[in-house]
Amino acid sequence: MTNRALVLAALGDGPAVIANPLRARDTALAVGALRALGSEIKQSRTDWVITPGQPAPGSAVSVDVGNAGTVMRFVPALAALTSAVVFFDGDERIRLRPIGPVLEALRQLGAQIEDGGRAAVPFTVHGRGAVRGGIYGTAANLNPTPDNPTLENSGNDVHYETDFRSVYAKVIDSWLGGDSASVLGGNFRGGAPEIL
Repeated sequence: MTNRALVLAALGDGPAVIANPLRARDTALAVGALRALGSEIKQSRTDWVITPGQPAPGSAVSVDVGNAGTVMRFVPALAALTSAVVFFDGDERIRLRPIGPVLEALRQLGAQIEDGGRAAVPFTVHGRGAVRGGIYGTAANLNPTPDNPTLENSGNDVHYETDFRSVYAKVIDSWLGGDSASVLGGNFRGGAPEIL
């Protein structure tokens, strides 16, 4: 949750505070990525204050994703919103993890990305300061259907226990002081796990 809260804070209009953030390698990588993209992050023993920022227009910066999937999947969209050239790389293991659908979605929204056809790190995002808004692809259906009453994915045996929209609703409402119903297009507040 801390990495997701960091990304949301970096998208804000002003400083945001994350109370009791998780301190781990993945969150350290996310902090490093956001700092590379121009955000200021002040860390204390009990909270982090994130002030959104941008790298200098035309600059070239690097992001180390390590082996953090959330950094690899969420930060390229932030990079596309800058006016910088942002190079992404990480551990050897992360190079085996596909990122193609995320990169393709960003391309469909107008981002310029070079990945040498690998659909994996390393890749470079050439920020243009903005991307087109909208939705790319089909949203995952988290509601049971007559053909799939338990939300199991035949063949892969995936079973969804949590509708993560409730988690994002809690973050938007509690951490960011927003209105999750208007952001998510419905009321998903019920059933969210406790977020401290």
